[in-house]
Amino acid sequence: MLDEWKIKEFKTNGTGGFRYHKRNEITLEGIMEVKLILNYYIKPQHKESIIVHLCSIFDVKFDASNYYLDSDQIKEMGQNGMVFGSHTVNHNVMSTLSRSEQTTEIQESFEYLNQYINQEYKTYCHPYGRPNSFDQHTLDILDKNNVHFSFSVNSKTIQQSDMETNLQSLPRFDCNEFPYGLAN
Repeated sequence: MLDEWKIKEFKTNGTGGFRYHKRNEITLEGIMEVKLILNYYIKPQHKESIIVHLCSIFDVKFDASNYYLDSDQIKEMGQNGMVFGSHTVNHNVMSTLSRSEQTTEIQESFEYLNQYINQEYKTYCHPYGRPNSFDQHTLDILDKNNVHFSFSVNSKTIQQSDMETNLQSLPRFDCNEFPYGLAN
């Protein structure tokens, strides 16, 4: 179930832990390692079954309605001027998926949003957001699907040069960097 190539790549490049360890993010011991294993080392097709199994072992109950918007909430927010961006269907690390799988993730996420809202701009935010969490295939697919702009997690203010050369990977600040935004 593990992607040995990804493990070797992350260990060789020394970038694996960086994804979750930020200077101003509070983390409990082991959280970075668990996230790294679940999100990068395990092959995407096995992730859901492993999470379900872990939840049963540790008696964790998860009700998506406690965390995610339902269709009526999406419609209401859209009618009141909120802008929604796509974020894929399954929130996988895009660079671990084939071009075909990436295309499906992106297109189906926009199709879902389009059922409930009509927006002037098509926007997207890369799951996990770090530069190696997506690849050139991802950027090409976004361009091919007429996505106006996309966001990565590169903590800096957007510059004019980004708008001219980097529309599918604009910087944004991670919510963990703001007061009361810490994720544990």
